[in-house]
Amino acid sequence: MPVFEKRSPDFVSLVTKLVQTSLQAPLYFSHHYSSRLPRFQFAQLAFKVLGAAHAKDVLLAHKLREPLYNFILDWFSLEPTWSRGPLERQTTEIIVLIDVLNSVRDDRAVTPQQLSASVAAVPNETKRTAALGASQLLGFSFNKANELARVLLENEIER
Repeated sequence: MPVFEKRSPDFVSLVTKLVQTSLQAPLYFSHHYSSRLPRFQFAQLAFKVLGAAHAKDVLLAHKLREPLYNFILDWFSLEPTWSRGPLERQTTEIIVLIDVLNSVRDDRAVTPQQLSASVAAVPNETKRTAALGASQLLGFSFNKANELARVLLENEIER
């Protein structure tokens, strides 16, 4: 991702850890209708981090993907509410939602070959075992989550 290409590795690491930690606690993100914009702006950032991680560390990208989709789908876990507020805010929300939808459409699952190569590259045997266990991510189906997120985002934009 161009956003992270010219940044220091420490900055990229910090933002990645921030996103990773935040995605682990979706319950702290509000479902109030006025939180839709910041929630999906955060999802935009998370997709940028995911893209940068995918380019450098396939295993990290794989670990970020499930919580990112859970975070997006969490917004739709309650009844929809109509957006309120100035037209400019609603327009900005739609632009952000379209950007997130495009990111979801462009997102591709990590292939088993990429994952195996990434796990094999972990130097320490203990770390490799932990990485292999983490890479299993039982219960996560990328294709189902991606399709559901696409349909829900398209619906959100249309209403």
